[in-house]
Amino acid sequence: AVTFDNVFSSTYRAYKLIGMVAPSQDTFVKFRFRSGGSDVNANTYSTMEGSTYVDGSGTGQANVSNNSNTYSFIAGNDINSDNNSDFVSFDLTVTDPNTDIFSRSMMTGTLAYRGATSARLYSSYFALGMHSNTDNDGIKFETHAGTLLFHSIRVYGMVNS
Repeated sequence: AVTFDNVFSSTYRAYKLIGMVAPSQDTFVKFRFRSGGSDVNANTYSTMEGSTYVDGSGTGQANVSNNSNTYSFIAGNDINSDNNSDFVSFDLTVTDPNTDIFSRSMMTGTLAYRGATSARLYSSYFALGMHSNTDNDGIKFETHAGTLLFHSIRVYGMVNS
């Protein structure tokens, strides 16, 4: 797992999470916010990922979502796992993560990944809405199955206007 504690504060209202993750087996990446050094495990995550893909047969659509789950996810159609070429690349924006303005955090973003089915290339948009006020000060990324083969994730605070 990759854990960032004490990275979100009232200093910034929005943060960029930019990175890439490769799993050790075909799976998706899940994440949980953290508060006070602990995972936020409540049934408070509602996630939607809309994807268009292309493979040897042409293009298609594959959408995945969940409501009131104990985690959120990206690359919900499963990332293909290999040793040197397939991973998920993402650019996510977290708004008001520590809920000092509104009582719910939100996240939006885009991602690209090679899927586990027919070597499909997915281009996806992502949205997360929290159901409760969890006062997030961190975030943890992990795979749903297996382990992280490789990761590089950066967190940037964006200046308020």
